[in-house]
This record gives sequence, C-alpha cells and structure tokens, in this order.
Amino acid sequence: MPRILIVLGMHRSGTSITTKWLHACGLNVGENLLGPQRSNKSGHYEDMDFYNFHEKVFKENGMPFGGFELLDRAELNESQLEEARKILADKSAKSDQWSWKDPRTCLFIDSYLKLLPEAKILIVSRNYNEIIQSLIYRETRHIREDIVRDAKWGIFSYLSYELKEGIKLKNELGKFYGQATLHYYQKILDCIEKTDDSRRVGVKFSELREKEEALFNRLVSMGFHLEKFQLKSIFKHDYLTSNRRCRYIPKTLRRELRKMQTEIEKSCI
Repeated sequence: MPRILIVLGMHRSGTSITTKWLHACGLNVGENLLGPQRSNKSGHYEDMDFYNFHEKVFKENGMPFGGFELLDRAELNESQLEEARKILADKSAKSDQWSWKDPRTCLFIDSYLKLLPEAKILIVSRNYNEIIQSLIYRETRHIREDIVRDAKWGIFSYLSYELKEGIKLKNELGKFYGQATLHYYQKILDCIEKTDDSRRVGVKFSELREKEEALFNRLVSMGFHLEKFQLKSIFKHDYLTSNRRCRYIPKTLRRELRKMQTEIEKSCI
C-alpha cells in the first residue's frame, strides 16, 4: 500500500519551503509543480493536478478563484469525489510513497480523509499575524511599486495614497483574510480531532530549522523512506519575519485566531 503524506497549512504558512525540503529528501511531491511566481519566487511546490482540481471545484461551486471567499461552499459532490478518487489512484499507481501540498486542501480535508483513511498528515503552523500581514503585502505591494514608478512625486505620492486610501484597504483586507484564516484553522482543527497521533505530525514554521531532525525522524517512523537533506541549504533568513501584531486584524477576529492557533500548536513537535 502506498505511503501518502498530506501537507496542510494556511496560505503563507511555510508549506512551500517545507514541501521543497520533502522533495529534496526524496519524497515524490508531484510531477508537474506550480513554479516560481511573483508571490513566491522560490516556487510553490504545488502539484498542478490538485491545484487545477481545486480551482475547478471552486468554479463549479460558484466560488471566486483562490479559495478565500464563500468557503462554506467548499464541499465535494459525488462527481467531484469521483474525480478526486481518480487523481489519488493515479498518484498511487505511479509511486509507492508520495505527497502533495496545496493550502486549499484544508478546505476539502474531510473528503480526503475518507478517501485516504491511511494517509499521514503534516501540519505546518505559522503565527496568524505573519500570515495575514504577508497576504496583505502580497495584495498591495504592486500598488506601491506602480505609484512609486509612475507618479510624478514617487514615494511621496505613495505616502499620500497610503494616508488617504491605503490604510482603509489594508483594514478591509485584514478582516477579509482574518475570516479566511479562521475557516482554514477550523478545518485543520477538525483534521486533528479526526486523526490520532500516529498518523499526524505538526511543526511551527518558526521552529522548522531547529526541529528539522525531529521532524525527519518522525516522518521516517511513520513509514516514509527519506534521505537526509540539510534544510539550511534552501532556507533563507528572510523567510522568518517578526510575528509582531498585525494592526489590520479586527479585535474580534484576533481573539479567535489566537485561540485556534494555540489549539493547533498543541499538536506540534
């Protein structure tokens, strides 16, 4: 029976570099991967078969691209379940141990757990302040770049925009991404509740480098045949940012995010 590892984590949680490390350790993470983009110049390491499937489900369920809105609609119907089953069967036929990563997997984890009752789970957790700040930055940095490049007064024009419109936009995004993060967190907590410790391992992204050996050994003990690869050779210092308070998150969401993150991290090594 193939050994399968599902990598779970909210967008911007460090799942890309974690999956890149798994790939370097010899785990098959997909034949056709989402490559470097403006949002991640090192590559996302997302299997395009799952990426395209999830986006297809969003479209069929009337959800916008990306997996941040109308998340209560993120369920697989019978036809979609059958398509997922075929993707999983094809992966297992090609490899005796494999993995995939796509943050949107969190939204469908209930279905994947039913389809893959023996699959192992790797949860990557990152401070919610860092997650939401990173998502806001990704959404707004082109505005700064465009204004600085094109406006007559450059950086001064951007500062004027920031005071008049930028802060309002960031507050809206803080609420938007905060609500999405809560939904993803709840799905991860549901997964933790439905799986026992022998099938699951979690790691804080901020501790990934220092817990590298412990994580490697845990995966080996779960049945994966891996070769040691030094994470430090691909881990850049700027991956770790300060987890200081993101001021654009509403207080009501902040309380829930902190509570749920604490619960998730109880399962981390």
